[in-house]
Amino acid sequence: MHSISGTPPPPNVRRTDSQRYLADALNAAGAAIMMVSEQGTIELLNEAACRLLAGTEGQLIGTCVDDYVPRISREAHARYRRQHTHAARQHAMAGGRSLKARGLDGHETSVEITLSQIQLPDGPCVLVTLVDITNRLEHERQMTARNDHLAALNEELTQFAYSASHDLRAPLSTISGLLELCLEDLDAGELAEARHNITEALKTSRRNIHKVEAVLTLARAGLSPVPEEDIDLPRLVASCWDDVHAEGIAKPAITIEMDGPCTVRTERQTLCTVIENVLSNACRFQDASKSENWVHVRLRTLNDTVSILIGDNGIGISEADQPRIFEMFRRSSLSQGHGLGLALVQKNVLRLSGTIALCSTPERTDFIFSFPQMEVIE
Repeated sequence: MHSISGTPPPPNVRRTDSQRYLADALNAAGAAIMMVSEQGTIELLNEAACRLLAGTEGQLIGTCVDDYVPRISREAHARYRRQHTHAARQHAMAGGRSLKARGLDGHETSVEITLSQIQLPDGPCVLVTLVDITNRLEHERQMTARNDHLAALNEELTQFAYSASHDLRAPLSTISGLLELCLEDLDAGELAEARHNITEALKTSRRNIHKVEAVLTLARAGLSPVPEEDIDLPRLVASCWDDVHAEGIAKPAITIEMDGPCTVRTERQTLCTVIENVLSNACRFQDASKSENWVHVRLRTLNDTVSILIGDNGIGISEADQPRIFEMFRRSSLSQGHGLGLALVQKNVLRLSGTIALCSTPERTDFIFSFPQMEVIE
């Protein structure tokens, strides 16, 4: 075995001039380089390889290369290594799959591995080049997240353009027609009829002003930074429920169940927007045919995941509407709203790196939110 690291070789190893030249050349390389025998034993390595594997030459030379991959992958790695040992050309290991190098300190590094078979007097060996691709993977992750964000914005723009050309054009035409009638009524001296038409025009315009404001709220969601703070979940839900308007009907009975620590650290207004919109829907879509209407909120902060279930026994969401319920301007035939509430819910849940699940039957409707990255305060 031979060492090519910068420290002196073991006493029983004497380097020839060619070995010293090889050591200087490999140590000048930015990538980690090792020479591995057919049996997987590390025989040579440079200083970059020592740094990558968090060990000295004395600790690394003579050990099996399979020891430096995560334990769960060692059997598969050994199998791939044996297959590649008999390959006759240089190639990348595992066909572009993400590989990990595990150092003696337990730290794992994402690497790209290239294998080159070489012939030595003692037999064939494989020259292994390992390139740290941690920064590249992070850059790719950021680019993917950015592309996903741009795709979502493009989808919202498309839906808004559709709304502007369809949903908003109709009420504008209605307002225009009512004003024309007003002119005719004024010319005819029918002031009462003119007043009635003006009132209808105002109602239509105000209703659509609210819709435009809701679109702007949806567009702004997720753009401005919001500081995180410690929040008592049961108190936040109770506060959101107090702010929900029942629009002239009695609120359902509500129960709040807490399982685990009560305090989490997150964006208060973002989470509040999610909860308020779902609670408001539970209030608006009560089932008058049922003897008692209720809302049940279950909060769980266990196993490093925050989950919130908001259920009610209202009229429910039809099976046909469920697949597209979170799209902009989608509303059931029973809704008089602008169809943006649940789209806003979804956007804010995604901002908190969460997910939504919906289960709705004529008996009850459950919205289940999961926030695996939300911090729980013990």
